[in-house]
Amino acid sequence: MLAYLPTSVQNCDPEKQHRQTLIKLATLDTGDLGHAAILSSNNDLLDLVTSGIATDAPSAVKDILGHDNAMYTVRKALDKLEALSDDEQ
Repeated sequence: MLAYLPTSVQNCDPEKQHRQTLIKLATLDTGDLGHAAILSSNNDLLDLVTSGIATDAPSAVKDILGHDNAMYTVRKALDKLEALSDDEQ
């Protein structure tokens, strides 16, 4: 599933504040309930439930889409993931 999420407003050029970034959301098959995940620029899946990077992110993709606070949380998690070195990821 693809979703457009606003870029981080922090440290953002005022001309680019309204730019959007395409990110990929996925549902991981984890048994009874799936976990929401995002795909990094390195094509790595980040499980939003178990990774510890986004402890306040919703566990289901359907709870992310259309909810500004949830999308902002996912955007922050992706920013954190991208800031990590390859070894840390």
